Amino acid sequence: EGATPCTASPHACGVHTAASLAQLTRAELQAAAKRHRVRANQKSADIIAQLVGKAETGLVATCTSQPAEQPSAQPLWRSSRSLDDSCAATLAAGRVHKQRAFAKPALVAALRRSLGQYAFTPTASYSSDGAVDDLRSAYTARPDVEEAAFDALYGQLLEARGDLEALLGHPLSRGVEATFVVYEPGCFYR
Repeated sequence: EGATPCTASPHACGVHTAASLAQLTRAELQAAAKRHRVRANQKSADIIAQLVGKAETGLVATCTSQPAEQPSAQPLWRSSRSLDDSCAATLAAGRVHKQRAFAKPALVAALRRSLGQYAFTPTASYSSDGAVDDLRSAYTARPDVEEAAFDALYGQLLEARGDLEALLGHPLSRGVEATFVVYEPGCFYR
C-alpha cells in the first residue's frame, strides 16, 4: 500500500495508506475526497480505494494536515449528532420515528431549487414478487449525486445512519437508495 505525497495541494501533506485513510472520520474522508476530485457521496471503502488508486499512479495521496475547506456562511447540514435519543426506543417499540428539523431550511430550499433540473416520470409501485401493484401514484427522478444540495443531504443521511447504529448498538445495512418523489394533487402512497 504505497503512497506518494499529495500533489494536489500547494503545501506538503502527510503520506497515507488505505489503513490510515480508514482511520479518518466520515467527514474527514469526504473532505479528502472532495480535495482530490473523488466523489464524496459513495461508500467509504470506495473513496479509500479511489484515493489509494490515485496514490499508486502518483497522482495523489490524501492528507489530514491540509486545513479543512472553509464552511459557507450558512452550512447546508449539521455536523453534530442528528437524531434524538428517543429514536432507538421508538424504533424498538415498532413505531415510526419522525425526526423534527432533520434538514436545515437552507438545505430544503436548495433541494427544492434543484428539482427543476430533473426529468420526473410517472412511477409505479411493485410487490415483493415484482408485479406492479396500485400502492403508489407519483412522479420520480434519480438525483444528481454530484449536485451540492444532494451531496449535503447524502452526507447528513450517512451521519444519521452512524448515529442510529450507535443508538441501536449494532451495524445497519450500508446500502442507500435515493430517489426524489413528487406527489402532485391526486397522487398517493398507501
